Amino acid sequence: MFASRLVRNISPGASRLGAGRRAAHASAASKWAFASFLVASWLTAALVAAGEAPPGMAAIPGGIFMMGCSPGDYGCFREEGPAREVAVKSFWMDATVVTQAEFRAAMGENPSRFSGCPDCPVERVTWAEARTYCAKVGKRLPTEAEWEFAARGGTNGPRYGGLDEIAWYESNSAGRTHPVGRKQPNAYGLYDMLGNVEQWCADWHGDEYFAPSSANDPEGWSSSAKPMLRGGSWSNGPWGVRGSARFRVAAEARLDTVGFRCARDGVGDDAATPPSASPGEAMISTAFRARETKTPLPDEAAATGGSPGYLECAVPEKSAPQVTANGFAISQ
Repeated sequence: MFASRLVRNISPGASRLGAGRRAAHASAASKWAFASFLVASWLTAALVAAGEAPPGMAAIPGGIFMMGCSPGDYGCFREEGPAREVAVKSFWMDATVVTQAEFRAAMGENPSRFSGCPDCPVERVTWAEARTYCAKVGKRLPTEAEWEFAARGGTNGPRYGGLDEIAWYESNSAGRTHPVGRKQPNAYGLYDMLGNVEQWCADWHGDEYFAPSSANDPEGWSSSAKPMLRGGSWSNGPWGVRGSARFRVAAEARLDTVGFRCARDGVGDDAATPPSASPGEAMISTAFRARETKTPLPDEAAATGGSPGYLECAVPEKSAPQVTANGFAISQ
């Protein structure tokens, strides 16, 4: 927006030139996104046919992707980079986040604040409870790399579609969760990957997560102060509802903005190998702003002592690393 205003202030001719370039870039991005959708859809259909998809799960084909801040995304924080290429094996993932009805059936309770909506996401679930549920149904929590690879759905932008079409967030949620599967899915058939509720990942926070090493199915830290959340929720603005946005919070916290979905091995054991260099590094490095922010959470969400909790985000000072994810499956 700032750049377009600057161009308009230079001269009418320069403005028309800038508009032409923007239109060309938009057209190229649109064609690339459509091609990615077709390829991703074909791969998903083939894997489902060959692997006999478990009920409620989508096949995620393995591949290499750029994990971290997306090219041209100027809303990224420090912990979203530097971006790097990461290889991920194929896997199954729940097509939707776990619902209140599903959680009650397996765990015998419903801790949700927005109860009375069986098809709404279960929330106020701790990280340990999410892991326990997934284990009970023969699944597991996805890693951060798996989650981001699946969320992007073969695209390389901050979102896999128009924000209002794919996500429940602060501007359209009316201050609460909504039944799953009501927004448009991505190319892998995954719903609510962005918005509605943030989603627990298996990884714990680590300052060196985006280091150049461990680009094959990175699993992050097995323990630290806080595990990771992805996807943003009904209470986040657009900045928090992006494919590369990362949050961390105490594992014991019970938040009405946090839910989860499960993943499972089994689509294939083929691992993609990332290249030694990260070609998008220079482009992505400009997308980070040097800032840190803390978003206060409700008192009831605090992990200890009733004091306010915080979701912490930070901005990268370098280019984002590339991460590769293997195929997996996520619940619908």
